[in-house]
This record gives sequence, structure tokens and C-alpha cells, in this order.
Amino acid sequence: MRRYIIVCFTLVIVFLGIYFVENYTSIVLFPRKEATTFVKIKDKDIYLNDKKFNIRAINLGSFSAGYDDADYSTPYDTYMRWFKLINDMNVNTIRVFNIQSPTFYKAFYDYNRNKTKLYLIQGTDTGDIQKNQVNSYFEGSTYGDVFENIRKMVDVIHGRRVIPKNEEYSSGIYTVDVSKYTLGYIIGTDWNDATIEYTNHMDRKLYNGSYFYSKKGSKSFEIYLASVLDTLVSYESKKYGTQRLVSIGNEPLTDPFEYDEAINDFFNKYTSFDIGNIKSKSSFISGLFASFQVYSGYPDFYGYDNEDSYYTYLKKLNDYYDIPVVISEFGYSTSRLTDLDLVNDDFGDGIYDEVKQGDMIIKAIETMKKAGIDNYILYEWSDEFDKSTWNTMYGVDTTRNQYWNNVLTYSQHFGLLTYDTYTNDDKIIVIDGKTDDWDLSNPVINDKYKMYLSYDKAYINILINRKNLDDKIYIPIDITPLSGSKKSEIGNLKFSDKADFIIEINGENDSKVYVQDYYNPIRALYGKKVYGHDPYEKGNIPKKNSSNFEEIVNLISNQYLVKNNDSYTVENNTSILNTGNLIYGTSNRKSSDYNSLADFYMSDRYIELRIPYGMLNFSDPSRMMIHDDYYKNLGVDYIGTDGLKIGIGNENSSIKMKTYILNGWGNKFEYKERLKKSYYMIKKYMQE
Repeated sequence: MRRYIIVCFTLVIVFLGIYFVENYTSIVLFPRKEATTFVKIKDKDIYLNDKKFNIRAINLGSFSAGYDDADYSTPYDTYMRWFKLINDMNVNTIRVFNIQSPTFYKAFYDYNRNKTKLYLIQGTDTGDIQKNQVNSYFEGSTYGDVFENIRKMVDVIHGRRVIPKNEEYSSGIYTVDVSKYTLGYIIGTDWNDATIEYTNHMDRKLYNGSYFYSKKGSKSFEIYLASVLDTLVSYESKKYGTQRLVSIGNEPLTDPFEYDEAINDFFNKYTSFDIGNIKSKSSFISGLFASFQVYSGYPDFYGYDNEDSYYTYLKKLNDYYDIPVVISEFGYSTSRLTDLDLVNDDFGDGIYDEVKQGDMIIKAIETMKKAGIDNYILYEWSDEFDKSTWNTMYGVDTTRNQYWNNVLTYSQHFGLLTYDTYTNDDKIIVIDGKTDDWDLSNPVINDKYKMYLSYDKAYINILINRKNLDDKIYIPIDITPLSGSKKSEIGNLKFSDKADFIIEINGENDSKVYVQDYYNPIRALYGKKVYGHDPYEKGNIPKKNSSNFEEIVNLISNQYLVKNNDSYTVENNTSILNTGNLIYGTSNRKSSDYNSLADFYMSDRYIELRIPYGMLNFSDPSRMMIHDDYYKNLGVDYIGTDGLKIGIGNENSSIKMKTYILNGWGNKFEYKERLKKSYYMIKKYMQE
């Protein structure tokens, strides 16, 4: 009897072991002999269940307000609500860049059981593994990691994987099968160009797999990619008996086209790969497509020889390939500051409010259609505050981005959905010259002039009663005790405390914010480029109590490539944007003066304004951290503040300043979701 129990127990363990290995690991014990598919490519068209299908998709990130995107913290109910809003736009597909949380796949499955179908394009950031290494894609741990990540991705959409906690993507137990809603895979996003070029210098034999092979003359990286796709399709075919569309993510900086040597040098374009050099065999019954992220403004090197640069490039892409081209990323940010210095682009200057964002998205889609491209993926569904951009990241604590909304950061505001945040007195401020969203019981200044303050997760908000004020008024602000001036040549003003900033309200078109030259980060960090001298050389450091206040600017480029007839020259001419110029309008979406980027609005009785934290040298307002002394630290470091001092007055006046306490909010990010105007514009366009 005892022996019988031992045998039975052993068999159970063996059975459970086989079941676990087959279902939740990358080992295939019982391979399928044939594979089926519900999505195919014929010529340059995609067919879903034998009906022509155009991909109208949107990228969905893993960011949730108040969390890092690596937390994968979006809850089930939020996903269900988002899926409906996305589907209501007549968008038929969601693209995710990497493995999401089990909650995402559960919500996606449940939504598709009961609602109009949404499909999925699943990605994995295999290229990002290599970013900080020096080996080629064939060497080191990278090679094995990439292929194992692909197997995990396949298992996840089939609901048969256990993934331990890691730093690359989400983890957990994946038991929900969404494969029947998954159109295909895009492998990689931003492949590392240095590693691609290193790989291309290796001597590799052409690849000839079960499903894909590399053409004669293929570069080593293309040979590697053929093996990547072959591994993907082979694994899914043998383990699950299914196939779906596949692609490799690409972008203009690694496109297969030839450019003038000067353009290559200027944009640092020194490598390329071509998915057209990877061919499928008859055993692959689904389809291969070309995937390109193509933004109309970046990089804009494809516009140097063409007036209609975006259309010309898209047409060139579509004409080049005999497989479908899918534009896997395009979009427009509603940030108040851009990092683009556009050349020969007819999509605007790079600064778009929500209405202009909608206009540009529709224009881009129409341009794609004109170029013969019917499949596209908009970037993106929601704003992601944990992102960084080169021309603002110098001044902020990037480890804390997710806890506040830096409206100056370009990469944070591509979404159709955003998050309005609550003030310290639990209000959501609308800039419209009205007071129904203000607590008027405790003015900060209450004498000849009356002023109220509040702060949320994006702005310092100011409400001013216009009584006794001239048309031109000045608001000094003291942020740091380490510098500042008690007087200013601008407005011929004197202050009771040392001011670091001056807000000048001078009508709808000439209002701006000034910063004291000693507390100007652009002067301290980029003085040689912007102001023409090294700020740290003797005699160039401004005085701590300097009365010189400067316009607030930000860099958008350092050099220009200029074409003269058939040759190019590089001009070292730093381009700046006057960030401190205040934008007039209202954030009340019912108003004809609506502008989502509005800084101030004037009614008959009140002036209402909001100043972005980044404009006032906050590095992390969630903990009320500001910039320290640049010249003591030889750059940007941070110190805490418990408040500011503020005043108000007319020209040629002495202004008494009052203290306003700032407590911060730590990690407590309270918000209200809001669909941008652009959402409704895209929805209407898609349904026509």
C-alpha cells in the first residue's frame, strides 16, 4: 500500500511538472504540426477573417497618474473605461510596447467578451536591453535575453506564463488568453544605433530558418532580425498552432534610404536596416509588415530636399516596400514648450494647444492616406508625466517626475487624455476670470490690492481683483533666500523683499515673466551658447543682488544645417524660445477664447493666471524643492522651500511682499481624468 501511494504521488508530481513546463515555461514538449491564422497579408493589404482590415490604432502606455510606468499600476476598472472610450472613437486596435500587467490582459479579455471588438498589437522592448552594453546583438547575455523575452511575450498573450518581478516589464501569473484578439507583434522600438552598426561589422552567414530567411547581401543586423522573427513564429506555431502578423520596429534614423553625407553627419545617422531584406517562406501563412515611427517634425532631415517633407517621406516609404507599411508612432504634444526647431515642415511650430493637436493629427492621417498608407498607430492615449525631455530635464529631479505635471516638458503631453489636478484647497482651477473655483475667505494680500493664491500639481495659481490697478501691473515673487533683488529696472520697482521673478501683466500680447540674472538657469548652464560668454569666467557671474531681470528662455536647438544650392553648411546658432511670454486665453472649454495652454485671462473684475513650476525653477514641487545656487554648485542642485513671498503693484511703485506657505503633497497625486478637445475631434473624424 505504501509503495502504491509513493508511486501515485510520484506520478502526480511528474504530471504536474510536465503540465507546468509545457504551459508556463518556454520549453515545448508536444509541438504542433500545423498552424492556423485569422489575420493575413495579401499584396499590401491586411485581411482579418478574410475581410480587408485597416489598422486604426492608438498606443497605450503603462503610466498611471502618480506612479512610475514601471509600476504597471493601472486598475481593472480604469482599463475597462479606457477601452470603451477608445472604441467609441472608432479606433479598432491598441498597441502596447511591452508586456503589461495581468490586470491589463484580464480587462482586455473581459471587454472583448461583451463589447465591440478591440484588437491588440503586442510589443516587446528587445532593443532596449542593449542600450548600455558594447557587444553586438549576437554577443553576451543580450542574445539569449532577446529570444527569451519573445517567448515570454507569446506565452503572455496566450495566458500561459509566470513572470517573476523584473526591471524590464510587468510580472505576475498570466492565465487569460487574448490571442484571438491579437493581430500581431512589433518587435523592438528604439533599437540602439551604435549596437546595430557594431553588429553590422561582424561577419555572419545568411540566415535560413523554418519560416524566414535573409536575402543575399543582407547586413549582419538584418540576419540577426531574420533569426528573431523565425524564433518568434516558430515558437508560437509549434507551441500553440497559431500565427499572426509580425514586424520589426524602425524609425527614420535607421531607415534604409541614402542621404547626403552632410545630412548623415548632422543628424548622426550612420547606420540602417531594411526589413525588406527579410523574406518569409510558404510555411509562414500570416504576414510581415514594415513598421515605422514617423513624426512630422522629428527628425526632420527628410525635409531638407522637399517642400512637403512629411508627405514626401511617407510616399517614399510606401513606394519602397512591397509589404504593408504601418506608421507605428506619430503624434503631437500639448506641452507649453517644444524641443523641436522645425525645418521645412508644414505642421506648425511645434507648440500646439489641444485644438491644434487635433488638427495636426487629422492632417497627418490625411497625409498618410494621400501617400497610400492606410494603417497607423497614434501616439498616445494618455499623458505620461514620468517622461523627460532634454531641454527641461536639466532642471528637475527626474526620479520624481510622476508626482507632478511639468507642463513645459514636451514628451509628457502626447495623450488624448490628461489629468487635471486638485489644489491645496481641493479645487480644480479653470482660468476664466471667475471665482467659483476659489476660496475667497483668506486673501494673501488684502490692502490697496487684493490677491489670492493656490497651487496644484502643475501651477502656482493667482487671482487678482483689478480694482485700483493700472493696465500694466507687476507681481514680484521671491522663491529662494540665496539670491534676489530689492529693486528692478523693469517697471522701475522697489520691493520689501528680494525678488527672484517679476510677472508683468501688460495686455493680451505683451505679458511675460522675468527672472533675475543670477537665478537664471539658462545663463548659468548655457551662457556661452545663449549669451555669448562663459558664465563662470571671472567677471561674468552676476551679482547675487543684481537688479537685472531677464526674459525666461529655453533652448530648442544648438545648430542649423543650411543648404546652399547643392551643398550644406553647419551654423552654430543656438535657437531659443521665449518661454516666459505669457499666453492669453481661458482654460474654460466652453469659451470661444479656449486655449489649453493659456497662462492668464482678464475679466472686467479679475485677472486670473497660472505659472508653471518649471518657469519658477522648481525641481520637484511635490516636495517643494527648488534650484540651489548654480555658481556655488557649478550646475543645478536642489534645496527645499517652505513658501514664497509675493506682492503686487503698478509701475514706479514700492511693493510690499507677503508670505505664502507651500507644503507640497509628497506622493499623494490627486487628479481628475479629462479628455482633451483633440479626443472629440479625432472621434468625429474617425466616425465620418
